[in-house]
Amino acid sequence: MSIFRRKQGVIKAFQWRRESTPDWLAKDLNDPKGKATVFYRNDDPMQGRIMGVQTNHGTAHAFEGDYIILNESGEIYPCGAETFEKNHEKICDEG
Repeated sequence: MSIFRRKQGVIKAFQWRRESTPDWLAKDLNDPKGKATVFYRNDDPMQGRIMGVQTNHGTAHAFEGDYIILNESGEIYPCGAETFEKNHEKICDEG
């Protein structure tokens, strides 16, 4: 058996809340062929929003407070806040 360390590249990410959406995600959300869509739980805005993202492994769901990642390959996928914060450190804000 061998021991491995996960290779990490540089990614873009933001924590999904009610504030503005970064341009790279807004572009995908507005593209009919985009991989991300936002909808309400049970079609009820009072129950909160969910983002569905089509990945190579099927649809992944993000809830408000989760991170949305754009990796070096241009893939978009969600990551739970606890997992993201455990595995990533902020380098800088995009200017």
